[in-house]
Order: sequence, then C-alpha cells, then structure tokens
Amino acid sequence: MATHLVGEGVSVGDVQGLLCHARLSTTAGYLAVSEEELRQAVQRLR
Repeated sequence: MATHLVGEGVSVGDVQGLLCHARLSTTAGYLAVSEEELRQAVQRLR
C-alpha cells in the first residue's frame, strides 16, 4: 500500500502519518523500489 501511494504522488511524510509511524525509517521498510525505478533515479542524478 505504501509503495502504491507514493507511486501515485502521495508524499512519504503523508504515508508515514497515514500508517501512524513515529519514525520515517519504519515507513521506509514498507516501500519497495523496482529495478527500473532505481535505474531512472540514478540516471537523473548523472
């Protein structure tokens, strides 16, 4: 659910609030990044 929400444009901070997580690191554990998304992010940084 968290990955889907972020993929639809919801901020990670908002997802953190929806899941009632005190720490962002907890929310990060619920996020998955596909290999293609990772590749695109790296390309944007170059």
